[in-house]
Amino acid sequence: MTQKLLHSQVLCQQGTLDRSYRWPSVATSRHALPLAFRTSKLTSKCGGIAGRSLHAKSHTSHHNSMRTPGVIVCQAASEKMVIAVTGATGLVGSRLVSRLSAQGHTVRVLTRNPDKARSKLPYARLQFFNIGQQLPDALKGATGVVNLAGEPIATRWSASLKREIKASRVNITAHLADAINALPEAERPEVLCSASAVGYYGNSQSQTFNESSTSGRDYLAEVCRDWEHAAQQAKAHRVVILRTGIVLAKEGGAVAKMLPIFNIFAGGPLGNGQQWCSWIHRF
Repeated sequence: MTQKLLHSQVLCQQGTLDRSYRWPSVATSRHALPLAFRTSKLTSKCGGIAGRSLHAKSHTSHHNSMRTPGVIVCQAASEKMVIAVTGATGLVGSRLVSRLSAQGHTVRVLTRNPDKARSKLPYARLQFFNIGQQLPDALKGATGVVNLAGEPIATRWSASLKREIKASRVNITAHLADAINALPEAERPEVLCSASAVGYYGNSQSQTFNESSTSGRDYLAEVCRDWEHAAQQAKAHRVVILRTGIVLAKEGGAVAKMLPIFNIFAGGPLGNGQQWCSWIHRF
């Protein structure tokens, strides 16, 4: 069974509430990462990464009949988990690993370069595995797998980079699915939470999207379709597809590339304020 959580603004710690324009409708899922999720529809309870109970605090406000995104803060249950993570050194993955470690969970970091990853992630209860050589051992008996691996897209695209953007997502996800399926059923992770993106829907100036919406026809939509299809081949007890937006963080991604222009007072308005924008606010 596949669950989807769409259009999330993923917070890595509780913070202030930002207002957004014409926020698309949000389909929330009971099956979410043990992070804080900020969405425009609220649930009072979230399911843990392995179906364990998470407790959520929600805050809403209304102004001139305009829905304001609320804040949902999910904390993992007291039972400790073993979570395998790809993309652990990325903007979202590194904060996820930090939070899981702080909450007492064991994190198995799946990476092509364990030594480099170890230097970037100096947290307790982390185990490092070479994804090309030790994947079965890393997955065996894990509570869940969070798949966030993928080449960054916040750069100028060339034909070769576009191939790498797609291959880095689809191939690693297919490799994970094959490794999960090769394990005896009793040793398989309970859940695979695999990243996708709101690029699945393509671009629109006016449409509102939800889980039942069809995919777009552009390059990123194609990447997302193939990415999700690869994840759905996994025979974990549950597969969760997490469609997220742009990561906003001063440490990297789109904001890091835009900030230098504004720091020298050369920046300007980014559109008219009515354009669609789904994002993850990492701070």
